[in-house]
Amino acid sequence: MTHTATWNGKVIAKSDRTLEVDGYVYFPRESVRMEFLKATPKTASDLDCPHGVQFYDVGAGGAPSKRAAWSYAAPQARMKPVDPWIGFRVDVALSRSVSVRAREPLPPKNRCSACAKAAG
Repeated sequence: MTHTATWNGKVIAKSDRTLEVDGYVYFPRESVRMEFLKATPKTASDLDCPHGVQFYDVGAGGAPSKRAAWSYAAPQARMKPVDPWIGFRVDVALSRSVSVRAREPLPPKNRCSACAKAAG
């Protein structure tokens, strides 16, 4: 399954190696177009986070989506699997797709008689 993160019609992350933790989808950092993310100054709440959260504004030109992405600089055990991956929220749309390989058609001798007649 591949997850895609889109902001204002632009794909900013895409990966088939995402992880879901507590309802949020995290992308490996190398799958994220970091040029769309700008680290924000830490707030008092950010400093209180036991995982060392870093929020990012998402955007490129125009008005960014404030604090719409984050990662953890020093995650504790529960969040360690997503270190240093990126999560998204608010204005970033997430979608998922499944690649399906087309099946080869059955050889004529294995088709039912109705299918054989329909195929000509």
